[in-house]
Amino acid sequence: MRINANIYWIKCFTILMLSHIAHPTFSQWVKKSDALKYRSELSQTIVYKNKVYAFIGFDSLRNTIASSEVYDPATNTWKGLASIPSNAAMTHQGTLLIDNTVWHIGGRVGKNPGPLTSATWIYNISTNAWSRGPDILDPATGKLLPIAGAGVVLLGRVIHIFGGFTPTACTNDQDKYHLTLDVDSWLSNPSSAPQWKNTLQPLPLKRNHLSGVVLGGKIYALGGQLDHDCNGAIEIAYCHVYNPAINTWTQLPSLPSVRSHAEGSTFAVDGKIYMLGGQGVNGASTDKVGIFDPAANNGAGKWTENTALTLPYINEGLSASVIGTNIIIHHGGRSSSRYPQKTTYAQTIVRHPIYKLGFPAECLSLSGAPGNIIKGNTWLFTIDSSKTYTTSSNAKWLTVSKNASGTATQNAIDIGLTINTKGLSAGIYNATVTATGTGSGTAFSSATFCVRLSVAKRLLTVNNIASTSARGYTLSKIAADTFVYTDRTYQATSVPASLNNMPLIRTPNDDKYNTSSTLLSFGIDDSATVYVAYDPRSSTLPAWLSTWQKTSSQIIGVNDSKITYMDLYYKNYSAGTVTLGGNLQSPAKGASNNYFVIIQALDTSLQNSVSNTNPANQLETINSQARTVLALHNEHKTLRVYPNPNSGENISIEGKNFLVHEAVTIFIKGEYGNTLKLIKLQTDDKGTFKKNILMGHHLSRGIYIIKATSGSTNIQQKL
Repeated sequence: MRINANIYWIKCFTILMLSHIAHPTFSQWVKKSDALKYRSELSQTIVYKNKVYAFIGFDSLRNTIASSEVYDPATNTWKGLASIPSNAAMTHQGTLLIDNTVWHIGGRVGKNPGPLTSATWIYNISTNAWSRGPDILDPATGKLLPIAGAGVVLLGRVIHIFGGFTPTACTNDQDKYHLTLDVDSWLSNPSSAPQWKNTLQPLPLKRNHLSGVVLGGKIYALGGQLDHDCNGAIEIAYCHVYNPAINTWTQLPSLPSVRSHAEGSTFAVDGKIYMLGGQGVNGASTDKVGIFDPAANNGAGKWTENTALTLPYINEGLSASVIGTNIIIHHGGRSSSRYPQKTTYAQTIVRHPIYKLGFPAECLSLSGAPGNIIKGNTWLFTIDSSKTYTTSSNAKWLTVSKNASGTATQNAIDIGLTINTKGLSAGIYNATVTATGTGSGTAFSSATFCVRLSVAKRLLTVNNIASTSARGYTLSKIAADTFVYTDRTYQATSVPASLNNMPLIRTPNDDKYNTSSTLLSFGIDDSATVYVAYDPRSSTLPAWLSTWQKTSSQIIGVNDSKITYMDLYYKNYSAGTVTLGGNLQSPAKGASNNYFVIIQALDTSLQNSVSNTNPANQLETINSQARTVLALHNEHKTLRVYPNPNSGENISIEGKNFLVHEAVTIFIKGEYGNTLKLIKLQTDDKGTFKKNILMGHHLSRGIYIIKATSGSTNIQQKL
């Protein structure tokens, strides 16, 4: 009996020791009061006035729960909230705190796997009541757009939706939409159709169940999953950051391991991003905690795994947040969403708050003609807490016209700028906007933001447009989303900055077969550069265009299903009448779209701006301004990968609009961010390159990233 007793106690001791080895920090998590309901797959965590709100979720049968609840850490108590209408209860939605309301955007309703929804429901914290919000609409069609499993964040007063799946969750991950909605515009007239837009760059790599966070005025998209209901979901480790100042997504270092289903347990605090639990390798739940520091590696960012915060048990779809010096976790699925929890834990952490004001970009470049009113925009943010502020400008021509003072938050606040070029001669000007904290309380460091203004000659007048065709030719302005033809819905998708908002003559595409030597004429009231956007499929130019110069680094992007851009040819004209011939005047061949025309006043600002400078400084002034012009001419770089999809053995890559004779490094990266191939090359005298890459073995089926990095750009495409 004594021997058996000893064996028994040895077994007990062994089990106890193993449990401490498996969860060495379990004792650091302090058990708190249980919640009212078992819930898993909660959406983004909502913290309001130091209380944690838990909305809806799945029960053990994966039915949606209409009720919600709130936790007060000061009293360690949970309290029930009003239920959403049972037929509207959803999961996989985006959840945002806007003022004293919580918006639930999209998702899927009913028992898993339920249908997707385009509905928005708003919970009012003050009145403990639910109401309908703006439906999600496809801006292109105006029809309802069901979407779920997406990244949903609030930047300033604008809602952003990216990634996710639509219209179903079966192999329908999307990279077509980056939807935005101005909250205040909708609140001012909630009975009208919501004005959703889809004008920003979509997420470069489609996925669902990703974590979306706003930090430092930028949007982070972290991890996620490929496919969901079909073909066996695959977790990924990719991370990206979106800079609204330049409308660009940039790839970040990948997570330490693949991760999804951590939407409600990812948050930003003290300048870092925390991700707790979630689904990991092969869809298995995890107890690991990753922390991303955007400032590490000289600003490239770095992920680390914090073992001191290892969760009490493996958990996915849980909720996590920081209040004061405590991380609070609750609910979630233990091992999977089939085993929802109602437990609550807290752990004390050492805080290092960052009290600063900031702008997401150092500078903003704007341009216009003398006498113009020019509008610009940026965002002012805090890293932790919120702060009242005021702004100032050191230039008379620049004023902060929107939110010149107010309260900056972690979600950022829109800052509107107005420039009046009255009295300014052609040239380049610089100004600085300064944001300074005001009021009592913690002092915040101030932030500065530069505005670079290029003042060109006065706007050119284009008149007397005439053609020998019976079809219509009209005057407009070229910009992204502008219709370039009078009889088609093809739009410009990208425009060189130097040509943005310049006069555009929209032509009829049905005149693409015109062979006459005289087709279009128009008048200009000053010297100008005339640009003709011509079909790149052309093998031979028409006689009238053959003497024009082709730009080496500028194109007009178009949304034609057969081509993605138009080449640009240019010629200088004095004031008077300009006459152009037909699209296929002999000996032209190959062009299947008609040309369209852009006119730009000849810019003498470089000469004028240095006419009164000290000769010793004149060369550097010209060089500096030339670099500015060069940057404008090279900002619309393209990277093409073909064939795509690919067999995985031979990959062709083509780049355009890079700098001339620029060194470019090509990376072929696998699903987890690992580099499979690295090639170094140099662009030609037109800033282009082509490269056929023999992999040496077949790549396995999946998604790969082809990335081109140079001194002037960082661009990528999916394969």
